[in-house]
Amino acid sequence: MRQAKILFPLPLFYGPYYFLGVFAFFTHIACIHRKRVTELGWKVPADTHAKIIMVMGAIIGLLILAGFTGFFQGLTIPDEYRNLLG
Repeated sequence: MRQAKILFPLPLFYGPYYFLGVFAFFTHIACIHRKRVTELGWKVPADTHAKIIMVMGAIIGLLILAGFTGFFQGLTIPDEYRNLLG
C-alpha cells in the first residue's frame, strides 16, 4: 500500500485553513438560521439551534482535517474484499 508523504510545514498552514473554512461556513449558516427562527417566532430557542449547527460544523471540520492528514489510512482491507474490488 502506498502512503502519502506529508511535508512537515504544510499541515501547520493548511490544517487550520481548511478547518476554519468549514467552521466559518457553518457559523454563517447558523447566524442566518438563528435570525430566521427569531423572525418566525418559533418556540424553541434560536441560540440552541445556532450552537448545534456550529458544533456540527466543528465536528465535520475535524473529520475533514483528519482525512486530509491521513488519519484513516491505517486500515487494512482483508483479501476477500480486495478481490471484489479487482
